[in-house]
Amino acid sequence: MMEQGYRFCSECGAQNPAKNKFCAKCGACSVKPQKKAAAEEQSAQCPNCGNLNSTGARFCPACSAPLNPDYDVSNDGDYVHIKIHLKQIDFENSRELSTLTKKIDDPYVIVDMSEIEWMDSSGIGAIVTVVHRFTRNQQQVKFVGIQNKVMTSIKALRADNIIDYYETLNEALVSWGLPPI
Repeated sequence: MMEQGYRFCSECGAQNPAKNKFCAKCGACSVKPQKKAAAEEQSAQCPNCGNLNSTGARFCPACSAPLNPDYDVSNDGDYVHIKIHLKQIDFENSRELSTLTKKIDDPYVIVDMSEIEWMDSSGIGAIVTVVHRFTRNQQQVKFVGIQNKVMTSIKALRADNIIDYYETLNEALVSWGLPPI
């Protein structure tokens, strides 16, 4: 039985102070490496700022960058470009877009929706919320690549008069007086 403050070496059985990471007699590691690996698995490093986050986190609490591949956010100098890699935006994931855009303070933002094939009213509500937030903060947001089926849903809820949308990224850039890429 191990006395308090001591542990026995799993290799040679020698008694060592609990603070020792290695056995004083045989040099074997007395701290199980599995615990370190498990701790590393429980964190995900933010690709934007390097902050260590819990595995379940979807956004970095330090910089709000997405920690999943569903969104790419890049600052292209004159504007921020958000590329959404989802097939649908619905009740389950609609809040992510709102969360993602909260800390963006650039004056021009483009949201590329070309991969979205379907959107319910929750998704459209999230887009309207994003537009409202940016407008309130004197920022401009434009949406590009909206597919016909998604646009039909947006028009059915009469949100098309709120959303500034363009077929292509270049059309959106030119509307701001920026050079096309």
